[in-house]
Amino acid sequence: MTHASLSKAHLQQKTSGVLRGVLDWIFPPVCAGCGTEGSLLCGACLSKIHTMPFTVCQLCGKPLRSAGVCAACQADPPQYQALRCYSVYEGIARELVHQLKYDGNVGLGRTLAQLMVPMVRASSWQVDLVVPIPLGEAKLEERGYNQAGVIARALAEELERPFVPSALIRISEAHSQVKLTAEARRGNVRGAFRADPEQVSAKSILLVDDVFTTGATMRFASEAIKSAGAACINALTFARAGLKNREINPIPLTQPKEV
Repeated sequence: MTHASLSKAHLQQKTSGVLRGVLDWIFPPVCAGCGTEGSLLCGACLSKIHTMPFTVCQLCGKPLRSAGVCAACQADPPQYQALRCYSVYEGIARELVHQLKYDGNVGLGRTLAQLMVPMVRASSWQVDLVVPIPLGEAKLEERGYNQAGVIARALAEELERPFVPSALIRISEAHSQVKLTAEARRGNVRGAFRADPEQVSAKSILLVDDVFTTGATMRFASEAIKSAGAACINALTFARAGLKNREINPIPLTQPKEV
């Protein structure tokens, strides 16, 4: 990413409306998928995103033959009451997350949020606060921003709900989750979060992250929020990782129009 595009992306994070339009005029947006000038995500690349099947486990996003809760989640349910993921973590969706997370293209946060907003509205979830999964201090200092926070802030603006990143903090640094097994991921984030009772007590929380893989991060973050007195928690991510083709392909991917 060029210095100019990085500067624009950080400015976009702090502006809205007319000012974002001015930035687009000064620094024409470029599609993160194909590089075509005109938008951060062109129509052709959007059409290539593999959206999640509608018939999935409502707690872990694993595709099912019929909507409900999978056996594993029935045996060990998380503290959040429902999960929605917009896309499968592959292809264009993976590239979008990578550019947001590692390349400083924070302008993509709003693009991803706008794709996710219809799912939230169709769910009829009660949302009092929008809270992102936090980064540890070292990782935040290294990266300069929290990619989940960038998405969550834009979602909060679109939904006209408070964005409250301070409601949940990470109290222990975690190693990268990328190459860890499911059990190792759990150990990596167990006890890593603390929620503020003054901010979450009796509130309905929308907990936001960029990617859901094994669910360890969402599980322990939601436990911390629930322990602090939240009324209910719903989880939302842009992408769902860890799915194999045989888990997806046999299941129709057409979503109902309202989702």
